[in-house]
Amino acid sequence: MHRLTSISAQIGVVIFSILLLVQGAAAARILTIEKDPASVELQSAFINGQRVEIVAQADQYAFIELEDGAQCYATLSLIAENGRFLRKQLNLCDAEWQVALNFGDTGAGPSVRTITIVPSQDNVRILALSFDGEPQPFTAFPNSNRVEFDIRRGPSGFKCVGELSAALSGADDFERTVDLCSFGNEVILDVEPTRYYEILTVRSGGDDKIIGIKLNGEELNIIRHIGNDARTRVFADNSGINCTGNLEVEFASGATGQGQLDLCGSNFDVTITPKPQYASDTNLRAGYTWRFNAPKSEEDIASLEFKARSFNRTGFSAVCEPGSRRATIYLDGFPARANLPRRTRINWTTGRYNGVVNGDRGQSPLASGPAPSFSKSTDDRLWKGLISGANFTGIANDNHRLTLSLNGSAGPVREFLQACNTRFNGPSVYGDVTDDSSLKWSTPPSRRDGDLRLVFGDVTTDRIGLEARCTPQEDVVRIMFASAPRGLTSGRNVNVQWRVGDDNGRVRATTRTVEGYDWGALPVAAIDTRDPMWRALALGNIVRWSINDEQTATYSLKGSGAAIRRFLNGCRPPSQPDIGDGGDSDFGVDPDRPTTGNEAVDTIINIFDLINQQSDSNVNINITTQSAAARQALNNYRADPNYMCGLSASSQPMGNRAVSIGFKNDRGRPVEVYEIAGNGQRQYVRDVPPNARLQLTRNAGQGFEVRSPNGGCLTTMVATNADIEYRINPSMGEADPDVVAKSYKCSGREVVALIEPNKGTALVDGQYALHRARVNGSFANVWGNVRAKITNQELVLEEGGTTRLSCRAR
Repeated sequence: MHRLTSISAQIGVVIFSILLLVQGAAAARILTIEKDPASVELQSAFINGQRVEIVAQADQYAFIELEDGAQCYATLSLIAENGRFLRKQLNLCDAEWQVALNFGDTGAGPSVRTITIVPSQDNVRILALSFDGEPQPFTAFPNSNRVEFDIRRGPSGFKCVGELSAALSGADDFERTVDLCSFGNEVILDVEPTRYYEILTVRSGGDDKIIGIKLNGEELNIIRHIGNDARTRVFADNSGINCTGNLEVEFASGATGQGQLDLCGSNFDVTITPKPQYASDTNLRAGYTWRFNAPKSEEDIASLEFKARSFNRTGFSAVCEPGSRRATIYLDGFPARANLPRRTRINWTTGRYNGVVNGDRGQSPLASGPAPSFSKSTDDRLWKGLISGANFTGIANDNHRLTLSLNGSAGPVREFLQACNTRFNGPSVYGDVTDDSSLKWSTPPSRRDGDLRLVFGDVTTDRIGLEARCTPQEDVVRIMFASAPRGLTSGRNVNVQWRVGDDNGRVRATTRTVEGYDWGALPVAAIDTRDPMWRALALGNIVRWSINDEQTATYSLKGSGAAIRRFLNGCRPPSQPDIGDGGDSDFGVDPDRPTTGNEAVDTIINIFDLINQQSDSNVNINITTQSAAARQALNNYRADPNYMCGLSASSQPMGNRAVSIGFKNDRGRPVEVYEIAGNGQRQYVRDVPPNARLQLTRNAGQGFEVRSPNGGCLTTMVATNADIEYRINPSMGEADPDVVAKSYKCSGREVVALIEPNKGTALVDGQYALHRARVNGSFANVWGNVRAKITNQELVLEEGGTTRLSCRAR
């Protein structure tokens, strides 16, 4: 009781003394600070960077004299005698004029704090650290002079205040009492004498990195970056810190931002939003590829394009007449909203080359919509930049910027220039021809000598990329590769390399002069009908050809399956079974109904190869199978040919793994893609135009429904736990006239696989739906965590890694 009376008496004396001090000073007020713990003694105090007087301290209270100004919000900074630092934002218009501050550790929060130490000059590096005499291990960062280390909470909290010693390169060693927990656990090592300062955090209001800061026209040194944000220091002068100032910020994209801000009122933490430097700023990079299109005849043009892989948009195109040595260039990537005039001034930069051209409004034959266009000779420095640079940048009328990635441009640009410099006399099937619908896999009529033929090309115009011939039943196939570079000499041994998905191989060939092909000798090889190349070509999606490691052509394999089977079956001797009749099980599955001659029905194994018919719901399914279960499956199918839309395709929990999910629309008309939630609700994603691809990133197990524009369901599917691409076939939503029912014996019972070859779908045992899709680059039969292998001999079905069915053909 006596002690409480004594304390009260002391505080009363202090308050009386304060009243005497401020008596007659109407412009001053007293701020009362309640300290915790009470033993802390304040050393100095600052308001907005200006030192203020500590009038008195008694027990847990301290009293500070402030001028009673008009500003309400201010920043109070306190330094205790033990080195502890605190910063607090105050409302000086509050009638209470009292604040409670905790100078100790509350005991809450994490048990570890990460401390950042940054020298104040960029060229200074930290070599060694110690804190209160204890060596301190730390983590250094590349391209930065900051280091970090952790401190742990002790019985009495974090030890924040102590003697920090640092051995520095490029400056004298640092040794000073610091508060590690101030400024968000960040300490600035002043390697030069400085006056009082506050740390200012400037945050980027967009996805753009801050690279320069000015305050009232004076450039501030950036101490360090935190993502796109930056930290700097604002120093006080004799009158403190100028709280209100014009802050100007420069961003990495060239954008700028500024604001008239109250730094003190915002607790020295402000956000500046970048103002774009250009009215439109287009950057085309991911999802785009460079491609050269060779001329197909003497009347055709050569072309170069930078085009999106999965949707119809072109960023750059160029065309020329072979031998003209001059090309017309179109900058198709400028958006329509740029509304460029008929005459446009273009400043271009690519690599170490740059220039200025005046472009006219033109229309590229490879793109839609008008675009700035101009002509260049094939020896212009622009082409050197497109080959050697990393990016192409075009700025239209100083107000619109277009940036194109040059990743993968060198080869196509060189091929384009070569075509522009030479009169047409070369391969007519060259480069990427996957979009050329006139080129097909076929087995034309036999030659007069009786040889069978397999051709990839357009036999009506003699545009041939590959031709294979054989004498019936001799088992030897002679192949001519017409997609070969110009100028090959006769008699050379070359390697013809092929790649289909993850499968690859090579064929040893010898160059020979072939009549009708006068641009050089062509590789010619002889292989047998069991070479692994045939299986890859029959089952794949596209094939890439290279000759001696130089890529020459990319073909579509659509329709290759049936043509290759017909050809190889005719080449094989009678002692070898036909493909599709149990000889090569990976080439197909036979139905439980008779086939004639060399007819091979495409099945779930090679569903992407031959789509040659479209059907409707009135198709009459021919049921001639001997199995009662298979007949029942076909009867059920006849009653409900669109069974995929009746399945539950709700999303399945398969962890949180994100996978890439693609939808390729081959229907010739738009489709709509919907996500299916766990409760079965459908949520619209977007339309997919004809011949376009939609790429999504979703969690494994996500369910989808694909609909026609009128809202009718075409199919459903559930994504696997790996990257996958589905093909939306023309006959989806309709009956498949080539439907197959195949029966298997599984542990004493009969299981039927109902296969829709033209749709790429199957139903096993009446309960397991499957889609033929490209999974991690290879084809597989999948539905969520279900995967199946279906051959002439066996049916193996796994669910979540557990084998559910292991069957042999009946």
